[in-house]
Amino acid sequence: HDADGALFEKTLRRAVDAGIFKGPLTAIIDSSPVHGAGALASTYELVRKLTRRLARALGEHLDAAVAARVAALAAAKPDIDWADPAERKAHLAELVDLAASVLGTAAADSELMADPEVAEAAGLVSQVVLQDVEQGEHGPAVRQGVAPDRVVSHSDPEMRHGRKSASRRFDGHKLDVMVDEASEVVLGVDVRAGNAGDGEGAAPLLAHVTATERIEVTMLLADMAYSDGDVREAVEAQGTELVAKVPPLTNSGRFPKTDFRIDLDAGTVTCPAGQTTSDARPAKDHKGRPATMFHFDAKVCATCPLRERCTAGKGGRTIMVGRHHRRIQAARAAQQQLATKALLRRRAKVERKIDHLQDLGMRKARYRGRRKTRLQALLAATVANFKRLGVLGVLGATPRLAA
Repeated sequence: HDADGALFEKTLRRAVDAGIFKGPLTAIIDSSPVHGAGALASTYELVRKLTRRLARALGEHLDAAVAARVAALAAAKPDIDWADPAERKAHLAELVDLAASVLGTAAADSELMADPEVAEAAGLVSQVVLQDVEQGEHGPAVRQGVAPDRVVSHSDPEMRHGRKSASRRFDGHKLDVMVDEASEVVLGVDVRAGNAGDGEGAAPLLAHVTATERIEVTMLLADMAYSDGDVREAVEAQGTELVAKVPPLTNSGRFPKTDFRIDLDAGTVTCPAGQTTSDARPAKDHKGRPATMFHFDAKVCATCPLRERCTAGKGGRTIMVGRHHRRIQAARAAQQQLATKALLRRRAKVERKIDHLQDLGMRKARYRGRRKTRLQALLAATVANFKRLGVLGVLGATPRLAA
């Protein structure tokens, strides 16, 4: 009944009643990887196991001949020479053909597809085949590269490939944590897809936290992963100021966009050499959002003494200005101020709290599925808050806690 957060919410109400939260709060948010409980699987195993799952869901509705093929081909890993590319390719072709036959049975009957178990299993088989297999000249082959939302486990299909950094990859889920900066009490946790962007979880978790009676967050501290304009806009729409460092811009050693003077009121851009353009054309940014592209005259750029330091293109330099330019520009200017720098230094408190949650088991999921992993996160956050409220004297004495 969605009551798994009841005990955690009681710790927040206890903190509110005890006056721990003194007025509007400054909160801190960050995310952390949670390694999934499901086993990673190859393309062959994913197609085999998920096809068998769909066949079980179809039950007696599956043709006897197809059911016999499932029993023979998908019941266990075949005894083939896996070092032989030809044998692997032939086996993949058999698996794909079998998956298509079982999917065909499901898709041909709308009543069957109305069954949630059948629909979910059919969707997973389709997704795995589309993401992992491509039709080549000589039949199906394992697709090169990794699909953005690739299913990686048949036992926990909600697990995803994720990255905490360029050098740290994980397979599982992503934990979002929001804490009160002053008291270090956990205000909220959530579990999302492992491949989801950090910033995407800020606004939803903030809305959930502020829905708690007598908890108001006026400032949210975060790292650079939360500094996207869309994230800032969503957080500001809830009446909260987001303070997060804007990543520096680079341009392969040439002048970055920040070296240009952009005047949106006048509709002009001035380059480091002092040339000004008002040639603005509609464009789309990397997310497909509306933007404006300013073009410098190619003839002017061709004779500019700074050209080698500005552009490697044959034409003139272009500068894209996105819809969040003013917002990002203001944040970049603010982070140079001493007060903002001091705020950003306080952000590290959330990392200590994440370490505590990991000590309580949140490095790895105990259960399969995102929903149950969220239950685990809520229980860990509850224990962490018990500990913190004990330190703050709200519970009388620090409770004994089992690791």
